[in-house]
Amino acid sequence: MMQIILTTDHKYIGLVFDETQPLILDGVEFDIEKVQPLADGVVRLSNSNYVIEAKEL
Repeated sequence: MMQIILTTDHKYIGLVFDETQPLILDGVEFDIEKVQPLADGVVRLSNSNYVIEAKEL
């Protein structure tokens, strides 16, 4: 499980999601194009329109 700690528009902060399942935000699947590991177990998930930073729980 992961928890969102930062997004492009500061929405969804605190949302917990299962990284093995599609990530659905406001009824739309977030299409992950790039995964970047950051420090302290944080991962940046992004596409050309949106960036999410999430941490492992």
